[in-house]
Amino acid sequence: MRPTRTALATHAPWLRAVAVTFFAIAVALLGASAGLMPGARVAALGWSLVALGVAYAGSAFASDGAQARGLLASGAAAYGVSGSLLLVEPFLGALLLFAAVAVALTLGGIGQAAAAAAERHAQWTTAFASGLAIAAFGVAVALRWPLSAVSALATTFGLAAAAQGAACLRLAAAGERLAWKNLLGLRKNPGTRQPSGACATCMLPFGRQTY
Repeated sequence: MRPTRTALATHAPWLRAVAVTFFAIAVALLGASAGLMPGARVAALGWSLVALGVAYAGSAFASDGAQARGLLASGAAAYGVSGSLLLVEPFLGALLLFAAVAVALTLGGIGQAAAAAAERHAQWTTAFASGLAIAAFGVAVALRWPLSAVSALATTFGLAAAAQGAACLRLAAAGERLAWKNLLGLRKNPGTRQPSGACATCMLPFGRQTY
């Protein structure tokens, strides 16, 4: 999921808008967790998850490559179906989603910690600690401590939305820097060692300048 320079520069404005959407959904989910959203918590969580699916669909549209778009589109479908299930079947939907999130966080955190300990890469200690923290959070969600089931779900998805928004914001910032460099002609041509662009033409040796 590594976008090309061209894709980053092209989709930078769209990625920034998607990032703002993710942050807004994160605020809504955390508000639902604290009971600050109007109406029932399950309904607020359901609509927030549907909106999160729409945001992931927008992120998939702005991404580059079939693999990245497929993963983000799958996430969009999963969030949309989960939110719709909560709206149609509040009790059963919340119960199934709660069990799935608790198991996924616990097993995923343990798997990340085990992989980091086995590989011992440059940042394995950070990955190991993060895996243990995720697993501990999954156990806390399963035990419904210190949050209730719906509050734990809203908090989990709110943090996920905030993390995705931060990732889109970083990509948008990188794309804007690349677009600015392209405008000034300071970016190098990735296929050659020579600079490209109008401003870079004067940097070439005499006899090799092209106009």
